[in-house]
Amino acid sequence: MLTPSLFQKMVSDSGPQLAYLNLYFQGEPLLNRQIEEIINIAREHRIYTSMSTNGHQLTPQKCEGLINSGLTKLIVSVDGLTRESYSRYRKGGDLEKVKQGIRTFIRQRAALKSKTPFLVVQFLVFAHNEHEIPELKKWCRNMGVDKLELKSAQFYDFGNEEVKPPSNNKYSRYYPVRDNQLTLKGKPYNHCYKQWGSAVVSWDGQMAPCCYDKDLDFSPGNIRNQTLKTIWKNGSLHQFRKQILKDKSALEMCRNCPEGRQWII
Repeated sequence: MLTPSLFQKMVSDSGPQLAYLNLYFQGEPLLNRQIEEIINIAREHRIYTSMSTNGHQLTPQKCEGLINSGLTKLIVSVDGLTRESYSRYRKGGDLEKVKQGIRTFIRQRAALKSKTPFLVVQFLVFAHNEHEIPELKKWCRNMGVDKLELKSAQFYDFGNEEVKPPSNNKYSRYYPVRDNQLTLKGKPYNHCYKQWGSAVVSWDGQMAPCCYDKDLDFSPGNIRNQTLKTIWKNGSLHQFRKQILKDKSALEMCRNCPEGRQWII
């Protein structure tokens, strides 16, 4: 788990340039028992903090801790309104537990008379749940959710029978399926603003160029034994950026990335 001391080092290394932090990557941030202390460090440096959770850890105690910690935004994934549709993607998940966690959070925030964290319900749109969107909007309004985000899903294996792209193509980041193949919408461009403005640091200090390097295959260094500035300016990351400007499609992690092809749902 990410420790407060390593997090403090990262924040100190970044200096005043660090203004926004996503406190999540490829895991569940609320499993970290020191997460509130970590958020407090960010608050002391006046950094905007966002966290995405599956919602299974939103107990009354945890909700109160998050609210008091100074977290700016909380995103809760609700990828289905029925047990059947929810479990198609969230294997082993408990939809009713997530719904209760959201109710608890909203109640606790009101009791503490706090405006933050701003609460976002995120809904990944698939073929099996797209029909639930109208009912989902009503549910969010009735619950008092601050914002609903309908998010397009990323696919690696179109042959997966469990989940498919939605039939309404405005909710997909891919063109309609042809010859059993998925193609990202938009024309690819050899640029990526993230490579000059952000980075990912995993729980153990490994740095990655962006969140699409899910297995840290392109890691240029570790902040445990190097400063963030040193890693940011090192040769391997410089070569990585040059490759993006030359031919981004040559990088495997970039081929399924919609960056530079974004559209608004």
